[in-house]
Amino acid sequence: MINSTQPLGVYNLAESSLVYKELSVYATALDRLTEQISTLEKEIFVQTATDFGLSSWEEIWGLPRTDLSNEKRREMIMSRCSLNYNDFTSLSLSKLFNAIAFPATFVEDAEHFCLYISSDKSKYSMPQRQWIAQQIEEFIPAHLQVYIDFRTIDWDDIDNKKHTFYTMDGMGYTWEEIESYSV
Repeated sequence: MINSTQPLGVYNLAESSLVYKELSVYATALDRLTEQISTLEKEIFVQTATDFGLSSWEEIWGLPRTDLSNEKRREMIMSRCSLNYNDFTSLSLSKLFNAIAFPATFVEDAEHFCLYISSDKSKYSMPQRQWIAQQIEEFIPAHLQVYIDFRTIDWDDIDNKKHTFYTMDGMGYTWEEIESYSV
């Protein structure tokens, strides 16, 4: 500021002058503003955000995942931003899973308008399961019936226990108990 007003010769810019002191105060405030603007410019873009920018994008998309690295959070946000509700394909469904950090596979049953989604055996709490289901149902076309399998065990795991049919049958489990059977 001082350098830009010096050529005018209108102001007394000696270090002891009031104008110099006033311009110094302005410069300090403007330096802080410049720093804040620089931070804002960094945080507004997903690719460079590291703090409140990531949190803001996650809040917009309903993706609160502060437990992940910034790189993974950016990847999720960019995947979610790339989704288009008019474009429902296998690729876009894979993008959705990536966007919500839900490693899963799916099988389409076009004849019956069903989609079967199976998680990768990660353990999810009930609120996490509800959130994942809500994210998927928000994106999936309304005419499709969606089945999401959150089981952390599969029949291969049960087979590896080396129980015979009669041993398992003798335990008297219901289907629900078998599905939540702990190995």
